[in-house]
Amino acid sequence: MYKKIHIYLFIILFTMNCKKEKTFFDENGIEFIKFSKNNIFVSKYEISNQTFINFLNDGYKKNIITIDSLNRVLGSYDGDRYYNEGLKILYKINTESDIQFEDSSFYCLNDRNLLPVRKISWFASHLFCSYYEYRLPKENEWLNLSLESSYNDQLFENKVTEVNKIFDLTTDGIVNINSNVSEWIEPFFDNQWPYKQIRGVSYKNIFDPLNKKLGNYAPQLLEDVGFRPIIDIKK
Repeated sequence: MYKKIHIYLFIILFTMNCKKEKTFFDENGIEFIKFSKNNIFVSKYEISNQTFINFLNDGYKKNIITIDSLNRVLGSYDGDRYYNEGLKILYKINTESDIQFEDSSFYCLNDRNLLPVRKISWFASHLFCSYYEYRLPKENEWLNLSLESSYNDQLFENKVTEVNKIFDLTTDGIVNINSNVSEWIEPFFDNQWPYKQIRGVSYKNIFDPLNKKLGNYAPQLLEDVGFRPIIDIKK
């Protein structure tokens, strides 16, 4: 009985502390930083290959993630005004992919664990967030974050690098909003096309302005686009 009470007290105190603290690590080892302008916690880094692999393996064990004979990693989607519900391609594995699959397990090629996950569809980023009860940023949230970022083009590299290598930094300490890889966010580009929004500079392209509005089809597997999740601050 006392042990249960102690556990409940710990949970309550931890929740209260998260509201006060500016940063915390969740159960998946993702570091989140408070961004008070939008009352959200934002992943400090873009999601890495290793963190995404942990999701794939957990989802595969629970039959949420499947892989077909063409080495396409698949997951379900509830559907929207442009895309029907059903299985969607999340990732496609080939000999050059950072992520591989063997003996019923996903793994990362050597020295690529901390690279940002990329060549993923928008559906992949959405399913990852839904699975862990995160969500992708809204347009105004991402733009507000971008405005807080100090970008140094002298640090620019034309190759993908590990998520914790800092090229730009917000005043709260959120890393690489405008560098390394561009990022899928939640909304559509507009009401005319079935493009999902992409924001931010990547190692392949420096845009003018840095927060230029981009978009592409949700199933596209783009080599310089990743994502970062957010969590709403519960009042």
